[in-house]
This record gives sequence, C-alpha cells and structure tokens, in this order.
Amino acid sequence: MENSTDVTRTSSISQFHNDESGKVSLLASILMLGLVSLAGLIGNVGHVTKEKLETQNAADSVAYSSSLWMARGMNALTATNHMLGEATAIVAVHEAFGGPELDLGIEANPPENKALNGIIKSLANTAPVVPSPFGYTPPPIPAIDRRVVRFVTDRTSPANDRMKAFATIYDSRMALKRQLAVILPIKTFANAGFFVPPPWGFGTAAVAYGIHIAGTANIVLIGKEWFVLKALEAIAVVFKPVKKVIETQLVPTLTAHAAFVSGIDLKTGKAKPGILNKSVERLVTDLEGRLQIEAAVFPKFKDLRLPVEAEPKPTLRGSTTPTRGWGSDKPPVFSMPDLNLGGMRRKLDKAMRDMEKRIDKLRQDLRDLDDYEKDIDERLKQDDVSASEKRELNQEKREIQKSRTAKQKRIRDIEKNLDKLKTQRREMEQALNTPLPTKSDNLSVKSIPRQMNQDQERYTQWVRATYPQVDGFRAPVRAWLKQWAPKSKAAENFDKWTNRYTLVKAWQFRSGYRPRKSGTRVSWSKRKQPLKMLVMKGAYRGGRDRKGREKWTGTTQTAKSEAEKLFTVIGTAHRDYQPLFSEALYPAPSGTGLTAYAQAIFYNGNRQRPGSGRSRTQAKIGWDTLNWDPSINVPEWGALSHRSTADWPWNAFNGQTNQAVAKVKLNWQAKLMPVQTSRLEEAAVTVTGNARKNLEHAAKHFDELGSH
Repeated sequence: MENSTDVTRTSSISQFHNDESGKVSLLASILMLGLVSLAGLIGNVGHVTKEKLETQNAADSVAYSSSLWMARGMNALTATNHMLGEATAIVAVHEAFGGPELDLGIEANPPENKALNGIIKSLANTAPVVPSPFGYTPPPIPAIDRRVVRFVTDRTSPANDRMKAFATIYDSRMALKRQLAVILPIKTFANAGFFVPPPWGFGTAAVAYGIHIAGTANIVLIGKEWFVLKALEAIAVVFKPVKKVIETQLVPTLTAHAAFVSGIDLKTGKAKPGILNKSVERLVTDLEGRLQIEAAVFPKFKDLRLPVEAEPKPTLRGSTTPTRGWGSDKPPVFSMPDLNLGGMRRKLDKAMRDMEKRIDKLRQDLRDLDDYEKDIDERLKQDDVSASEKRELNQEKREIQKSRTAKQKRIRDIEKNLDKLKTQRREMEQALNTPLPTKSDNLSVKSIPRQMNQDQERYTQWVRATYPQVDGFRAPVRAWLKQWAPKSKAAENFDKWTNRYTLVKAWQFRSGYRPRKSGTRVSWSKRKQPLKMLVMKGAYRGGRDRKGREKWTGTTQTAKSEAEKLFTVIGTAHRDYQPLFSEALYPAPSGTGLTAYAQAIFYNGNRQRPGSGRSRTQAKIGWDTLNWDPSINVPEWGALSHRSTADWPWNAFNGQTNQAVAKVKLNWQAKLMPVQTSRLEEAAVTVTGNARKNLEHAAKHFDELGSH
C-alpha cells in the first residue's frame, strides 16, 4: 500500500511540472505591469509638460499683458498731449486775431491811431477830385469821388474811434490807415494838375486823372478790407465763449486725465498708483482664477509706473526776444508807385517851366513892341512923312498898344496862375511830407508777459505739441487773408501773432498766470494752479531740453540698466505640481512646484533719430510723449508757415482741407523679450513661498537654464 501510494504521489508531481499551461498569463502579467508603469510615466511626463507649458504661457500672458497695459498708457498720454496741443492751438489762433484785450473788453484809442485819424480827416476834404477852373473836371466827377473818399474815411477814421480788437486786427487796420495817409496826400497833390491853364494843363490834367483813378481804386479796396477786418472781429467776438470753455474747462480736464492715467500728482510731481496699476492687478487676478495659478508682476502692482514725469515749470525770468519767429513791431512803410506821383511832379514842373518860358516870351514880345513903337515915333518925327503915311503909322501905334495891353494882361494872368500853382504845389508837398507815426501802439505788444522766458518756452513739450497744430490750423486762414485782405498785410500779421501767442498761451497754462484788465492795460498775475504736460523721464533734465538724449538712451551698462527698469516688466506664474499617477512611484521633480517667468518690454515702434532735428524741424523721436509721424518733417516753433489754399477755418476740423503738415502716429507697443538675470534677481525678492525659492534657484543657475 505504501509503495502504491508513493508511486501515485510521484506521478502527480511529475505531471504538475510537465504541465505548460498558464505561462503566458504570467508573462502577460509582467508585461501588463510594465505597460501600466510606462503609461503612468508617459502620462506623468505629458502632465508635467502640460503643466509647465500652461504655467509658462501664463507667465508670458502676465508679462505681455502687463506690458501691453503700459503701452496703452503711453499711447493714452501721447494722445492727451496732442489734444492739449490742439486745444492750445485753437485758443492761440483765436487770440491772435484780437489779443487778450478783446477777451477782457479793453477799449482804447492809442496815439498811433489818433495821429493817423488826424491825417486822414485833414486830407479827406482836399483829396477828392476838385472842380477845375479850366473845365477839366465835369461836375459829376468831383461829387462821385468825394462820396467814395468820404465813405471810406468816415468808416476807417470815425470821430470816436475806440479800438476793441488788437494784435492782428489792430496791426492790419493801422496798415490800411497808413496806406490811406499815403494815398490821400497823393490825390491832393494830383489836384494841382487841374489848376494848370491850357494848353499846358492838358497833360497835367491827364496825369492827374490817372492818379485819381488809381488812388480811388486803392481806397475802394481799403474800404473792402476794412469790412473784412470788421467781420473777423465779429467772428472773434462770437467765439469768445468757446475759447473760454477750452481755457477754463477742457485744458485743465485734459491735464487731469493725463495725471489720472499716469498716477502723477501734478501739484507735487510725485507718482502714486493709478488706473494702470488697478488694470494690471485686475488682469493678473483674472488670469489667476482662469488658469488656476499664482501670478505676480515685477515691479509690484503698486510700484508700476510709466516712465514719464511732469515737465519742469517755467522759470518766470524774462528773456530777450528771439530773433526768428517773433516778428517785428516796426510799422510798415508804404509807397504807391502805381499812382505815378513822379510823373505828376514832372508834368507840373514842365508846365511851370513852360509857363515861365511863355512869360519870358511875352515879355520879349513887349520889348520888341516897345522897340517897334520907338521906330514908329522916330519915323513920325521926320519931315518927309506924308499925311497918309502918318495915319498908317498912328494906326500901327494903336495896334501896338492893343497888343501890349493884351500881352501884359496875359502875363499877369499867367503869373497869377503860376503863383497859385506854386503855392498849391508847396501845400501839396507839405501834405505829402506829413510825418506818420514812427512806432506801433498796439496794446497787445505791451500785454506780452514779461515773466515769460521766450527762449526757454519755445523748446518746451507744450509748445512742440502746439505749434505744428497752429501751423496747420492757420494755413487755410492765412491763405484766405492773403486773398481777401492783401493790402492790410493781415496774413503776415496773423503769422506773427499766432507765433507769439503759441508761446504765451503755453506759458500761461504752465505758469498759472492769467491776464486781467487794469484800466486800458493787461496785467498778469498768478491766479490758477500751474498745469503740466507729461514728458519722458529726463527729457528736460535741469530745465534744459534733453529729448532723445536722456540718460537711459546711452550705450553704457548703467544707461541700459536704467532703460530696463523703465520699460520692462517681469511676469511670474506658480502652480503646485501633483503627479497624475501614484506620487509614490512618480514623485514630483521638485517639492516646490512649477514656477515660470517671462519678461516683456513696452517700446515705441517709430524712428528714434535724436540728431535728425534742425533749427526749423523737430527731431524724429519715437520714445516720446508726442510721437509725430516720422515720415513728415514737423516744424519747430518759428519755422516758416505752411502754405495752403484758401479755405474756411472750420474745414480744418472736418478733414476737408489740406491744412495738416504734422500727423500723429501712436506707436507704443509691447512684446516678449529674453529675460535678463538682473531683472530676474530683482523679481525673485518680491514673491514669497515656493515661487521665490524657484526664482532664486533659476537666477543662480540662469546660464544653464536658458531664458525661461
């Protein structure tokens, strides 16, 4: 039995070892374990890659979006500066017509105006064509000419001539009056030609008619331009309320908007968190919620600042007047060669010489008659004279006496006319030589603020924002004035006064000084808070123009570091990492989670050529708070005026005129850039927890890790 049992047991064991079924299952189990492990590895690799990409994309988004907000802020400031420039240009152009006196209601009759009115009134009666004693002037002609002269002189030189508008309008009116004061004496002088007796007077009368026709035509044109200037004054009065709103409401509001965008307190010049800080903070908070990350920005939300500062305030120390662009206040000198005054003088001189020659000839004739009569008397004394011959000789003596009497009367008449002509000639010459006022008494000249440093003001950011707009706005108006008021030189005067008030109005806003009425004068006093335009940091270092040559534009390492601080932003994103499968089998590569970082820069895409400016054009500077289109040469203050076709002023605002010579190209942009070690080290200090550990590690091994 035992043997049988042992044999059976041995046989079962042998069968078990010889049975090959189930081996595949074992292999499959091993392979499955490997596949599961590989799948977990791949899944975790994909998961960590996805987490890293998302974290890096989040960091890129934080950096780029924050930088983009800064670029938007710079574009907003640039646009605000240009709106300030346009608003200032509007008030400068308006003030150029009548000066601050028109706004303040100042009325005056300056000495220059009084003197010219006196000359014009004294000549208004003698200048028209006078009735000629020799019939050269038919009755209707003197009456018509007198009415025309009277009509114009009564309106240009009224009895109570109190001026209300100065600046351009005053200078232009004085130019018309000065021309009248030249034309009227010439017309008066020409009347002498009608007092020359025939036959010598035919030539002088013809020249006199020519002078009167040309003179009266000029007087009619002067009258027409006088009404043009009256219309300009009326328009300026109508727009006074609009100008007041711009000065007192719009300009301060725009500067407040710039302060709101930049966070700069314009009173103290200090920067504080503003709308951009809140916008970036909201952006980052939103990204944190949507991407489930911990995000941060360097500089911190409260420390983010645009690279701008308030423009330095005026020094309030006056300066000498710039030689170019300011213009002269010396009254213009007018001559009227088209009136042929020289021809009139020559004709009168010739007529008087001919009259004197005629008198000499008549006197010679008298002497000849005397000699002839003596011969007759000698003949009558002779004894051989017959009775019939005696009668003939006596008759001849009677004829000689008649001829002598006629010639003597003719001599007296010619001498009388000649004396009258010489007297009138002297009086006319005195009228021609009447001295005109030698200086301008335009009140606007005296109302220029003495505290304004004109040499400094012309290079301020405010003036650089304003003058190109002034040049554009005035171009069609200037052409219109040149077409409709050439004799008054209104276009040239408008150029001069718009140039001046570009400086004055910019200084007025920047200084807080305002004009006020003081009798018939304008005085300046500080009555408002000074307004400030924002410029790039260091653009006006020490009060001097350094645009395009700021410290941060240099090539030194210090300059580059400063530029990096001003224009770059670091964005960081942190996410705690959990493996997708079995943290025990696939532990996290770092116990401090995933931290990504990115750096972005906001910059201007316009050309940056600081040396491109000339004395009459602004430099092409993109990194600026003006951003003129670099394809156009933008005029500097005092440059020659832009030429345009005549147009109505309001077309400058609806795009229907070719007024613009300077265009704006807002071009502040943002883009990602390679991360700089120094900037990363600074950013690491501002974060906390694991993110700080990772950033410090990244900064320490920056060269091995690359830029991200």
